Amino acid sequence: MWRNFVNLLRRGITLWTQIDRLEADLDRLLNDHEKLNEVVERLIFEQQRDREHAILEREKVAQLEQKNARLNDTVTRLECELQRDRDNAAHQRVNLQLLLENTLLKFERRLPPAKPTKDK
Repeated sequence: MWRNFVNLLRRGITLWTQIDRLEADLDRLLNDHEKLNEVVERLIFEQQRDREHAILEREKVAQLEQKNARLNDTVTRLECELQRDRDNAAHQRVNLQLLLENTLLKFERRLPPAKPTKDK
């Protein structure tokens, strides 16, 4: 009977030791699991941040493209206005030349006829 009791006691101690080891292993696994969860959560957060950043970048690109299109339209309009101003200036120069010629012709008609020179 004592032998059975001693054997049961030894077996209980062995089981107790195994339980302690299993609890230590379980604590280690839980700790590793928490670390893994933290890493996964961080990765998910970074992935979401990257997605949001990509969306913002796409929106910025779209805004820049719109701004670029408006600037191109403005430059094109300014080029047309500049060409029109150049053409108008050229026409004004021609008109001024014609006006000057016309004025000179009118002035020549008003002059009295030239007097003969006494040299002859």
